[in-house]
Amino acid sequence: PAHDSQIQRMIFDIFYIAALTGMRAGEIYMLRKNWMVKGGDGVFELHIPRSDTKSKARVTTQAPKVEIRTLSMTAWEILEKVSQLSKNEYVWPITNRRADAHRRTVLHIRKMTGISDFEFHQFRHRASIMVTNGTDLRTAMEVLGHRDIKTTSRYTHPGEKTREAVTKLDTDVRRILSQTSDK
Repeated sequence: PAHDSQIQRMIFDIFYIAALTGMRAGEIYMLRKNWMVKGGDGVFELHIPRSDTKSKARVTTQAPKVEIRTLSMTAWEILEKVSQLSKNEYVWPITNRRADAHRRTVLHIRKMTGISDFEFHQFRHRASIMVTNGTDLRTAMEVLGHRDIKTTSRYTHPGEKTREAVTKLDTDVRRILSQTSDK
């Protein structure tokens, strides 16, 4: 029973990290301890070697470039806690690091909640919506670890600021048109 609760806690933490960071499942499972960097100014970051996103396995390239992901204090504390349980270079003390390792958990969540279309990737999508709502696309791109602004823009949905901008544009165009039709 204690072992089961420890596993359940780890599963919860993996899903929590996904919600806090928008990271893909495979990225979360493959995190290494030496990628965790705590800045002196209280900034918590992950320095992740860039990966080849064209392959299914997201194989790390030989290029020395790194992707820097800024973390919240909550995300940092979770990663710090679980990394202490791990006996190797990885943050998570798990043996199955395949991107679909959570499949049974997802099926269980679907059964328990009755949400038949629940997917792990929804955490990434939800984080993307929350980040891009009221945030400029460049910042959202960095938070979500995208290399191309086009990828980030796919996740955006019109937020309040977008609606305000569209309404203002509509008002301005109507005003201009009404002035020109009066002449």
